[in-house]
Amino acid sequence: GAVAAGVPAFVADMFQHWMNEAERGRFQLGLAALDADAQARFAAGFAACSVAQQTEAFGALRGAAKDYRPAGGFGLTARIADPAAPFFHKVRDLVTLGYFTSELGITQTLAYVPVPGRFDGDIDVKTWNRQMQL
Repeated sequence: GAVAAGVPAFVADMFQHWMNEAERGRFQLGLAALDADAQARFAAGFAACSVAQQTEAFGALRGAAKDYRPAGGFGLTARIADPAAPFFHKVRDLVTLGYFTSELGITQTLAYVPVPGRFDGDIDVKTWNRQMQL
């Protein structure tokens, strides 16, 4: 999963080194709101909730952000680059990006082909069935 893939460290690194001060502030407010919502719903902080409770709390965030459209385009790249993206989109997209760019995500979830096709480094060019133009 995401924890085994090192996604929490990836998100922390993005928070510290990539987000600007305004984005960090919005991200912190989003974390606090998520925790407060879990506290109100389940009398426990988000981290102490069950997976089902966390899913419900996070789903409420999703519903609140359903009408969001990123400035300057659409899709993951536009949402990540949009400093005004709602917390739900920012955290979901950072987790997704962190997981699918990790070694675990690439090698165990995606069909990763490091070099497409076969590489033959020592070929006798006389065997080629085409001419070379100089």
